[in-house]
Amino acid sequence: MARRRIHPKSAAPQVTATLRNASPPVGLFVALTATLLIGGIPFAMGKYIELNSPDPFDGGAYAYSAQRLLTGARLWVDEISSAQPGTLLCNIFGVRLFGFSDAGPNIIQMLLQLGGLAMLFYTVRRLFGNIAAVVSTALAAIMLSAPIIAKFGNVKEQFMIPFAIVAACAFALHETGGKKHWAIIAGAASICPFYFKPTGIAIVVAVGLYLAVKLIALHRRWKAIFLTVALWVLGAVVGLLFPASLYIWQNNLSAFWKTFPVVLLEGILLFSALAFAAFAACHHIPWKRLGTALRTVNRNVYLYGTITLAVILLFSIGLIALTEGSNVKTDLPAYLKSIPFGRAPLQSVTFLKAQIVRVIDYSGLMAEGGYVGYSRKARPLAQQAPQVFRYYNAIGAAVYPALATTLLIAGIWLWRLMKKKKADNPLHAVAAFLAVWWLIDMTLVWISPHSYEQYYLPPCASGAMLIASAVWYWNVWLTRSSNKLFSLAAAGTSLLVLFILIFPVFAGFSKSPDTGAEYKNVQTGQPERRRGFAQSLAVVRAQTTAPWQAVGDHVRSNSTPDETLYVWGWFPGIYVRAERMAPVPRAFEADMHVSPPAVLKRQINTLIGRFENNPPKFLVDSRKQHFPFDGRPPFELWPIVPPNMFGNAQPRLLKNDPTEIEAFENAYADMLRQRFGQEEALRFEAMKPFRDFVMSRYRFAGQFENHMLFEQKD
Repeated sequence: MARRRIHPKSAAPQVTATLRNASPPVGLFVALTATLLIGGIPFAMGKYIELNSPDPFDGGAYAYSAQRLLTGARLWVDEISSAQPGTLLCNIFGVRLFGFSDAGPNIIQMLLQLGGLAMLFYTVRRLFGNIAAVVSTALAAIMLSAPIIAKFGNVKEQFMIPFAIVAACAFALHETGGKKHWAIIAGAASICPFYFKPTGIAIVVAVGLYLAVKLIALHRRWKAIFLTVALWVLGAVVGLLFPASLYIWQNNLSAFWKTFPVVLLEGILLFSALAFAAFAACHHIPWKRLGTALRTVNRNVYLYGTITLAVILLFSIGLIALTEGSNVKTDLPAYLKSIPFGRAPLQSVTFLKAQIVRVIDYSGLMAEGGYVGYSRKARPLAQQAPQVFRYYNAIGAAVYPALATTLLIAGIWLWRLMKKKKADNPLHAVAAFLAVWWLIDMTLVWISPHSYEQYYLPPCASGAMLIASAVWYWNVWLTRSSNKLFSLAAAGTSLLVLFILIFPVFAGFSKSPDTGAEYKNVQTGQPERRRGFAQSLAVVRAQTTAPWQAVGDHVRSNSTPDETLYVWGWFPGIYVRAERMAPVPRAFEADMHVSPPAVLKRQINTLIGRFENNPPKFLVDSRKQHFPFDGRPPFELWPIVPPNMFGNAQPRLLKNDPTEIEAFENAYADMLRQRFGQEEALRFEAMKPFRDFVMSRYRFAGQFENHMLFEQKD
């Protein structure tokens, strides 16, 4: 018998140093290099522009509030900040680390955006491939730094977007890979954007709509879907620790529990629990056997039982109607509601309605007043629409491809529904989720009637991620097609169109998206391009001290750190430049032309009451044009008399003469009434205590272009 040959066992493979130190895949290296070249360079240019462009407006306001809190002021008591909690926290970190300016917050914003872009690259590459990662991340990096919409950098949208990107990426990774930790990360990141800006709720709405549709379409997988909801809620609770830290620091945790995300999370928990109970009941209760058992009961029992209950009910109603002293309109509904079979459902419906109303109320969507409500009365949607569409066109590099991708996704889903084909890849669902997120972002820019340029940053981020799915669809087409010519031609055409759309972002725009007016050279009157990377870099290199900076420098040089300053109008950057604080909690105002006259009068009286006890050494009248931008003049603290009004050949300050003051105020109020309506005239009247205070207690200390500086008399 032949001997069986025994083969020696091969040794286990050794992990050599060469394998451990193996270089990453070539595709990853090429994708990273391309992303850094295409998107990284513009991103760096944008951040350079932002860091070298001090912000006289929003960024100044946020940095000022941060400095106030860091020097001991109490939020909502000593300092009424215009910043949302998340924005304020980022500014506090920036000012604490880098000093009293908006440079520190800009650095924090840059680091957050780098993290968001890194997460975007990782997710898109993992889901949609290398080409999609390059296109999506590079486009997001360019548009988030584009001077036409990035403003000065320290704006709430810039802080909010990285959290929204991480939330969308983590949720997409969970839906495609099933890893639980991604759902938790998605929840933690999703709950934060609202604390930077209310429109940050877009990502939460997108996730909610996606899961609701998924639950309806795939109801047999209800356990897995509710597990995702539970993990997301767990993450959201963890994410709330970030904004809660501000409330804890300021010893006002009770106000935190009333914030909209907390109330919304309570509602999500309640309705998710009810939905889970309903699905569990449908799945575990033997409804078929119960129905079979009920059918064994004699039909006469149901018939006579129903008749008996109806007779008793009618008899009871008759007794109520015939009882002396009863009120049928109130007693009868009360009786019907007290019947046990009706009371429980009615109480449940009332409770659920109350929860829904509570969530809506805390969202502020139904509020008539405030920043949005008062402004909407001054500017209806019909006036706002042209401006919104001009900005849509300005960010066309993100908007038009995203719109085309949305239509493509909708077409594919309709085709599958008509053919009754199920999606063979979870990426189809992820693409639909991204399309919903982008559509919500595009819609939310309409909420505020102001339509400032930074409002259009979020659709650029969600749009860039959405476009990645279009690249994936193209890649599938390329792979499956036998003739590559058409798919390659489509890619080349798309890249050419994208280049044309993104060209103005670098080379500048010929017309203002804000007003629609053509840009013209101030000296020659010839058309020119503005607000591109090229022009913004040139402005930074050639910039000189701006008037608002000059007045801040003057105040800082002619006062001590413990002396105070007040700036009338939305120029908070003057405080930052001067390194001086206001003696009042509300240090700046921008709604003087939209607030109801009674509200403005109350604010002015409160302000003057505080000034009586603690007057600022310097007062700056910024004389800034405020919303609505319809030509109405600013409310001056010390009015300038136009030529020839009182025999004066040149403009001059109004004299401290009662007769001249009365004549001027009557004439000015009549002008406002005729041109802008009775309310504007009443607002001018509400300002009188402020004018009287300045004209009697202060002296003119200098003019810096439009800005008027007044110093307290000795």
